[in-house]
Amino acid sequence: EAVYYLTNYIALDGGFFEKQGLDMNLVNVQSGPQQMAAVMGGSAQISTIGLEQNMHADARGGSFVSICANFNAFPMSLVITRKAIEQNKIDLKAPLADNIHRLKGLRIGITGPGSSTDQFIRTLLILQKLNPDTEVQLMPVGPGANMLAAMQAGSVDGFVWSAPFSTEAVSKGLAEILVDPMKGTVPEFTDYAYLSISTSRQTLASQRPLLVSIVRAYAATMKFAH
Repeated sequence: EAVYYLTNYIALDGGFFEKQGLDMNLVNVQSGPQQMAAVMGGSAQISTIGLEQNMHADARGGSFVSICANFNAFPMSLVITRKAIEQNKIDLKAPLADNIHRLKGLRIGITGPGSSTDQFIRTLLILQKLNPDTEVQLMPVGPGANMLAAMQAGSVDGFVWSAPFSTEAVSKGLAEILVDPMKGTVPEFTDYAYLSISTSRQTLASQRPLLVSIVRAYAATMKFAH
């Protein structure tokens, strides 16, 4: 599981939901679209989801609304294999712009088209006036475990994902982290509202007291985690 979901586990196991009189269950449904479907279908009251996905869904008539911040930082890193770093003459001490230009021809793993991992690598390239569709090969390989396995197998030259898989690639001696927005190196991804607690507008109208208690629990959790 990705580290940026820690607030859910802290809220549950740390008793923050319980202090608000809530009996909550955590259900893993694997992907953003499935999360939204669960909330819209009424099988879940809330979901932890990317704010941009929330906005896209609502703009397309999904009646989805964000009610609370959850993780205010962009946790994805661009990890490149040591072999590719040597091959493309990437210098980890060089300016970021120089190294982005040296990604040409590399196979970069993303979770899927339109995902935050996809948007991140595309943004890095576009900021340098490079075309993501011609400069690199963006390869949908699924979540972190798949990305690490693909790197170990030599199927990708790098990937975009968060800890623990990005740091594991480094600890195994496979790769180095080239771009880490958590360190404030990318202004466009600094102070970034990455995840939010979202619900349907129907739930917001019919179960407002419940949602207020949930927001209070998450606010206390975030303060504790910070």
